[in-house]
Amino acid sequence: MTKTQRQYDAVVIGSGPGGEGAAMQLAKNGRKVLMIEKHQSIGGGCTHWGTIPSKALRHSVSRLIEYNTNPLFSG
Repeated sequence: MTKTQRQYDAVVIGSGPGGEGAAMQLAKNGRKVLMIEKHQSIGGGCTHWGTIPSKALRHSVSRLIEYNTNPLFSG
């Protein structure tokens, strides 16, 4: 087995909104970045099962309640 050595300017642990933002800023400033993520999908817990899906669901429910209680939408 051969090992390949690579050099990076920064290592970002986690690909959530904070990690992604940090990695993008470093890359835009010409840095070579390695990102480590334990899950198969990038985006982190916040994106896939945390606060972002919760906010989207809360917003949808709020619009549905508004639709059901607004006399303009009653038929």
